[in-house]
Amino acid sequence: MKRLIRMPVSGLLILLTSLCVWKQPVEAQPVEVPRQFDYLLVATAAGPELDMWRYTLRGTALVIPAVTHVYKGQPFSLALIFQGFGINEDGKADVTYSFTITDPNNDVVLQDDGMEGVTGVVAEPDALVLARSVVELMFEPADLFGTYRIDVTARDKVTGAIRKRQVRVQLVPFGTTAGFESMEEYRRWLPTYYLQPDPVRAFHAYLQYADLENPVTGQLDFSQIAFFLNLFNKHPFLLKALADSYPGADLHTRLKVLFMMALLDYRDAPYLATLPEPEKAYFENVRLMFPPEPYEELVSPQQLDMLWAEFYAGGRFKPIRQIIEGLSLAQYDGALSDLGAAEESETTQQDRLNAYRDALLQSVRWSLLNNCRQHPLVRAYCGYLFQEGNLPENVRTELGVMLATADSTPSRVGLRRGIPAQAIPNPFRAPAQAKPRPTPAQ
Repeated sequence: MKRLIRMPVSGLLILLTSLCVWKQPVEAQPVEVPRQFDYLLVATAAGPELDMWRYTLRGTALVIPAVTHVYKGQPFSLALIFQGFGINEDGKADVTYSFTITDPNNDVVLQDDGMEGVTGVVAEPDALVLARSVVELMFEPADLFGTYRIDVTARDKVTGAIRKRQVRVQLVPFGTTAGFESMEEYRRWLPTYYLQPDPVRAFHAYLQYADLENPVTGQLDFSQIAFFLNLFNKHPFLLKALADSYPGADLHTRLKVLFMMALLDYRDAPYLATLPEPEKAYFENVRLMFPPEPYEELVSPQQLDMLWAEFYAGGRFKPIRQIIEGLSLAQYDGALSDLGAAEESETTQQDRLNAYRDALLQSVRWSLLNNCRQHPLVRAYCGYLFQEGNLPENVRTELGVMLATADSTPSRVGLRRGIPAQAIPNPFRAPAQAKPRPTPAQ
């Protein structure tokens, strides 16, 4: 087992209820009855960056995606949330912690001390505070399967208080996990993956349910592609397992394996040198494909799909900010209606370009509105950006209208759906969407 990083993060204020966290100050206690020094210890798959803490406002209810079992090669983190720490004469806290990890044979496999808990000046000492150091861990191939015990000791150097807590994590074989009873269940699971992440279940979902092609348009489905691309890129052990699933698979599965390997330029598979010619050509064609770049200027609905897929795969803040920047297209609001009302002979290329941008704007508005209503974390990120995001004024105004609508009844007032951007020819130089479709013999 190894520790990947030790990452200091900003102290953030939260109030805990089970694994649901209210990020707000705790009601102050009388000075003569100080709160007891204590902390919550959680093993989580949220990642050491902990976007849900860093980019949400106080008063926000959040859920910690705790893990009870992990796989070899899957990173997970230890998060500690402190309360009741002392403040010295200089107005500073000084809390540290250490941890010891014991394997199923009761042998110590990893330990460290001197980790930062709460240090320096704390704006609101009566608040609960996330530890500055968040440890990321990962089991290695030689580690034993079974239950590991993680013992943590926290020390408040100001008051001398010491508190110990323990959490257990089970290391399980790759194997198979619970599948899906229907395609509908799979589709419901995908956008909520970040709440209960299980990379091995996602691995099987890719092979059994993911459709890389939109059945209506016949084009590549970059929403599903981006979702699984994020997961395979984050978990290299999944990519190796994917490569190992090629031999003996049917043609459809082999092509899905080659597709993802090519996108991630994974070549550590001996059979690549002896692929049948049609499959070799397929692999090389995918490698040369340039998918849409989601973090460039918004010029296609596929970019929007990829950004939402990235959020679904990990609950990250970055794609939400990029989507919100798409609200800058508000300057083209109404261009689509104007184009529809005008005689074709009177319209120009610029009119059509503006109409297309308006259609993209409607897609951004509606995707934000619907996801704010369905995902509290999206709503929390949007609220943070509205208050603290230093957004351009026109974007902030648009975001404020959307948030007001999302927090009210499901009214569609002020938000036109318009024509889906996919239905309008893209006047931009469209991102390359090479669609390798070989028909090699079985």
